[in-house]
Amino acid sequence: FKYRNIKDMLRKYRNIRFIHPSENSYNIVNNADVVLTINSKVGAESMISGKEVVAFGSSFYQHSDNIWKVNSLNQTEAILNQILKNKKRKNTHNNNIFYKVWNMSYQIELYNNSTKNITKVANHLIRSFK
Repeated sequence: FKYRNIKDMLRKYRNIRFIHPSENSYNIVNNADVVLTINSKVGAESMISGKEVVAFGSSFYQHSDNIWKVNSLNQTEAILNQILKNKKRKNTHNNNIFYKVWNMSYQIELYNNSTKNITKVANHLIRSFK
C-alpha cells in the first residue's frame, strides 16, 4: 500500500481513524462497526467480539473464513459497502475457534501495568491454582 492511497482514503472517509497502539483495544473494538487492520491482535480480538474484520496484511488468522481479506485498497470500498449497506457478514461465530477459546478465558488487560490490574490478574491466578 502506498502512503498516498491511504491519505486519499482518509480524505474521502471522515469516519476512519488511525489509533495509537497504546490505546485500550477492547474499548476501540466495542465502539466499532467494522475493524480494519493490517495484522495485529486487534483483528483477532475483533473477530472474537463478533465484529467484521477487514485484514490488509498477513496474520495468524488470515485464512479464517470469518474475515474479509483485502489485497488492495481498491477492494476496500466494495467490501465496506457489502458489510455496512448490504449487512453481509462473514463473522458468524460458527465453529470459530477464537470465539470458543475467548468464552473459556479470563479477560485481562495485558498492557495495563496499574496496581489494580496487576492485583486483579494475580488474584485470578492464585484462585485458579487452589
